[in-house]
Amino acid sequence: MKTLLIIHLTVFFILSFQNSVQAQGRGEDPTFNSGTGFNGTVTQIVLQPDGKILVIGTFTEYNGFLANRIIRLNSDGSKDETFQIGTGFNNTLYKIVLQSDGKIVVGGDFTEYKGVSANRIIRLNSDGSIDTSFGIGLGFDKLVNYIALQLDGKILVSGSFTTYNGVAYTKPVIRLNADGAIDNSFNMDLSAFSGPYSSKPSASFVEIQPSGKIIVGGYFYQSDGLTPLITKLCIRFNFDGSLDNTFNSYNISPNLYSSISSITLQSDGKILIGGAQDFDINRPGLEQGFIKRLNINGDIDNTYKQSAPFPDYYIFSIQSDGKIIIIYSNYMIRYFLNGDIDKSLNTSNLFNDKIKAIATQPDGKILIGGDFTSYDGLPRSRIIRLIDGFAPLNEEETVSKISIYPNPTSDYLNIMANPDSIWQVTDTFGRVVMAGKIEKPNIQLDMRKLPQGIYILCLTEKIFFKILFVISLNKI
Repeated sequence: MKTLLIIHLTVFFILSFQNSVQAQGRGEDPTFNSGTGFNGTVTQIVLQPDGKILVIGTFTEYNGFLANRIIRLNSDGSKDETFQIGTGFNNTLYKIVLQSDGKIVVGGDFTEYKGVSANRIIRLNSDGSIDTSFGIGLGFDKLVNYIALQLDGKILVSGSFTTYNGVAYTKPVIRLNADGAIDNSFNMDLSAFSGPYSSKPSASFVEIQPSGKIIVGGYFYQSDGLTPLITKLCIRFNFDGSLDNTFNSYNISPNLYSSISSITLQSDGKILIGGAQDFDINRPGLEQGFIKRLNINGDIDNTYKQSAPFPDYYIFSIQSDGKIIIIYSNYMIRYFLNGDIDKSLNTSNLFNDKIKAIATQPDGKILIGGDFTSYDGLPRSRIIRLIDGFAPLNEEETVSKISIYPNPTSDYLNIMANPDSIWQVTDTFGRVVMAGKIEKPNIQLDMRKLPQGIYILCLTEKIFFKILFVISLNKI
């Protein structure tokens, strides 16, 4: 009779567990719960040193909460109630940067924040209030698309603007002092791209090298009216804004229209650039992608073998170990430093729509945002966190490697399973009491702090299926 009761209880607990715990896709971090997620696109994710997560995009809600285009999350995905944005922003944000003091510089096409006039740039305190020490006056007349912080606190801003605080400024990059005033010591020299047949230079990305030199990605073109002379997508300026002629600017075929979609600096000073260009001058609109790595002096690094298979938007994220994650469309692939594919990370086409943002945590976990509304067939609205490193296995191979002992236990539980699997221990109400990632084939869980009772161990393997174990914890 006692045995029959245990069996009935076991079945009940497993069914209750399956109904109460959110299913995870392949490689998904079970400790991050976004609920219903965002109702619009996520375009940038920024990690704070304290583990909190800043997110911007076109959204106006997160998990049922009002969040006009910006929000800060706790590390578990819950809304950070200490970051108060009120009515938020009234239009698109394009870039945020986090200062070392915790303040946040925001740029975009907005004209209000919390109902207060703020034309396309603003600085927020760490609690979401407006930093009144950052005086922008009338701000910018047109959109800001990128912001970069210098080590001295000065702020480089790019965009399509023609005035700032009522002062005419026709160059695509301006530098502000830490108080928001124009830094007149910065004079962007674009004389090499001037002339009666030249198009106006544009800038989409600004990155600052450790030396203080400034990498600008955009479109820089000069022509005599008959023959295209100069077409560059990536150039470098000295600290004062003069053109750095020691940098071999990345040139493209002058007859083909091209655009740049990403620039990222590696820790060794090399520069990753990605974009697209017309495949054939006679067939405009037919594009091919390009990804290049440049040496510090601008020369193409021929030791880097990675190609660009898609004519789409490229995003780079560099991990602490130097590995490079590249996003194109809804695909995410990781490469070693030489350009070879790292097959330990494989999302294949598990996202149903485009990825637009990525941030790698110090612990290797990867936050991903974008347009997607599902991951691995499960509803995930525009944000998700993955545990670093997973690749498909077949089910037979997976099951044969799994065992747990002793069960029942009074203190420790040993697990033998595939590395990179995710484990969760829940109580009979479905509440997660322990969770983590299996780093090696044999791990030991310390159950001593849990009350005596029945628990459910769930292993999510590298392929999408779960294995449930009923664990009995008997205190002696």
